[in-house]
Amino acid sequence: MKKAAFIISVLTMLLVQSCTNQDLGSADSATKLEVSNSMYIERDPSSITSSDANKVAALFHGGSPTSTRSSVNNEVTEIKDSITGEPLLYIVNYGGNKGFVLISASKNTTPILAYSDTGHFSLSDDTPTAIFVGNYKKSIRKAQQCTSDSLRLKYALQWASFEKTEKPIVSRAISYEMQQKKDKEIAYQEAQGYKYLGGITAAQYYLPQDEYKTFLKEMESCSDPQYDYMEVVQLFTKVITQNSIGELLQTNWHQGYPFNVDAPNKLAGCVPIAVAQITYYHKYPSKYNWSQIGVNPVLNDAFSYFIKDIRNLCEVKYEANGTGSNHLKAKKALENLGYSVTIAGTPSEDKLSSQIILKNPTYIQGINSSGKGHAWVCDGYRNIQSISIATFIPNPNDPRFELKKKSPNGFIGYDVNLQNTPVSEIGKYFHMNLGWWAGASNGWYRYDTYMQNEETNFDKEQTILTIKLK
Repeated sequence: MKKAAFIISVLTMLLVQSCTNQDLGSADSATKLEVSNSMYIERDPSSITSSDANKVAALFHGGSPTSTRSSVNNEVTEIKDSITGEPLLYIVNYGGNKGFVLISASKNTTPILAYSDTGHFSLSDDTPTAIFVGNYKKSIRKAQQCTSDSLRLKYALQWASFEKTEKPIVSRAISYEMQQKKDKEIAYQEAQGYKYLGGITAAQYYLPQDEYKTFLKEMESCSDPQYDYMEVVQLFTKVITQNSIGELLQTNWHQGYPFNVDAPNKLAGCVPIAVAQITYYHKYPSKYNWSQIGVNPVLNDAFSYFIKDIRNLCEVKYEANGTGSNHLKAKKALENLGYSVTIAGTPSEDKLSSQIILKNPTYIQGINSSGKGHAWVCDGYRNIQSISIATFIPNPNDPRFELKKKSPNGFIGYDVNLQNTPVSEIGKYFHMNLGWWAGASNGWYRYDTYMQNEETNFDKEQTILTIKLK
């Protein structure tokens, strides 16, 4: 009897220890997730607050509570719908002039509208930034009116980079050892730049129901049958930048001193500044002493001759409220300097990207309904994409996985498309050098919301000049 009692006691202790180990493993994972989640925004709401925008901005540049771009250093400006009063987007300027991010208030659109690693974003009716913000407002307003789930699904994966991860359901169907493996796999994938989205059921938030069911069947067929694939499979995502070219211009020139030398109204004019930056980039023609002009000019004879000559070639008119010229005069000026110039019509993704790929900065001009206009330079192009993987323990009898590389934890990463676009594309961004004071608002602007429309400033007539050396 004593021997039997001893055996029962030992078995009981082992059972308790086993349960305790499993509970500790689950608790440890949950604690780590809770700490990580504190930096992220909630997933459920269809719109975000200014506090959420602050977190998104900090995360976008790899922020942390101790980062120089953490949310405590940011200045957030809310842009509202003039009719409904609902927020449409947020302008987040990082403290210390360390850049900015424009963030949509609606999860029915892409989260990041524009960004820069340096400077700040300045909004005024008479600046080119009015084009971008005006178009963003229109796009977001229209998206907010969509009642179907299609737009949410389209952009859900993009927002996932900034949202809290779904807490895993603790199940005793999985062993303590497997839970440890899963935790190590999360750490391994995060070290590769991925963000953990959750277990396999998290996919139903990103996929239509029929695609979700197909995905489950696919994962079941791939997985080792000795494990419950519903407990083992995990989802991850990360953002990558493809085809990044530019900023081509090194200059951040503007209309003030020393560019306004001898200008009677103290304004150099946006057209000659755009032309001057393009000619400095090409270092042509040779009649100008480029080494004496420099990226950050000082008022010497070489620079004075150069900038006044450019203004004269652009046939500027000095008026009380500005220095006027236009794209036709810019074209004539550049041709007189030996460039080949084509009026290419309104901006488009293909027109702009093709010129940037050729390393040719492009002149852009916009005029609003009241006749006010601005000229600036497009000098960069980026294609940003998201990729997603599902990690699983492969079926040892499946020849598809014999040569596949496994992680140190025995998992295989399987490419999955959790976004309703053919190439999981987040967006194409173009770098705009706006020729404004101290490089204000120079940055990367998303293409599809940059396109012209009839409701915003400087878009009644937008024209680009494609420019190259003969």
